[in-house]
Amino acid sequence: GIAACTREIAFDRKIGEGATRSLTQALLHRGMMYGLQGRFESATQDFDEAIQMYKFAAAYNWRGQTYGMKGDYDRAIADFNQAIKLDSAYAVAYYNRGQTYRLEGEHDLAIKDFSAAIRLNSDYVVAYRMRGSAYAAVGKYDAAIADFSKAISLSPNYAAAFDGRGMAYLGKKDYARAMQENGGNLFVMYGQTEATARMAYLPPEQATAHPDCIGIAIPGGSFRIAAQHGTEGELFYRGPNVMMGYATSRADL
Repeated sequence: GIAACTREIAFDRKIGEGATRSLTQALLHRGMMYGLQGRFESATQDFDEAIQMYKFAAAYNWRGQTYGMKGDYDRAIADFNQAIKLDSAYAVAYYNRGQTYRLEGEHDLAIKDFSAAIRLNSDYVVAYRMRGSAYAAVGKYDAAIADFSKAISLSPNYAAAFDGRGMAYLGKKDYARAMQENGGNLFVMYGQTEATARMAYLPPEQATAHPDCIGIAIPGGSFRIAAQHGTEGELFYRGPNVMMGYATSRADL
């Protein structure tokens, strides 16, 4: 914990130059724990000191994350840039920079960084999810759904990926699939005032395959199409819920 790292830091400082690398590692670990506790100033101080001794990618990456959690996105991106410059195969730094771009609304840049992280680590589950979110934000719903699906295939219980995919279906106006993603069923119904507002329904298991259909007649009702003189015809409905007509006088009521 933090106390153990603090003791290690004090011990290494007494030894001096012979323990520089050990001191750097202890500062990095303590800074990481400070950041997780929300003690961002203390975390930044530890990362600053570590970087002064050794300019290595992990220290820049963690300091960048700390700046990001503070909302200082410009400094965060600068640190992620430096981490990537020092280690061009550092997938986590690409991911973190992508997250920062996404929070700034720079979704195209975020997609580019998430893609780089995925190229370096093809099983990077959270990178697929966040790239899916970025795709959805720019209206590329099919690409978003593909990424959320990939994340789910890698982590079948990844609730956030299911939620993201459901929102992408919603963005596509595929309401039936959006409902299914959230454990529900969509019943599409069709009706008119003259038939007490309900004449047909589309069973939920058919809603994804036939989203533009009104479905089948409700129990007790029936449809027929009557074509005249080569026209497409009119749809007629018969059923016990059809009213007798409109009232035109008090006597009709």
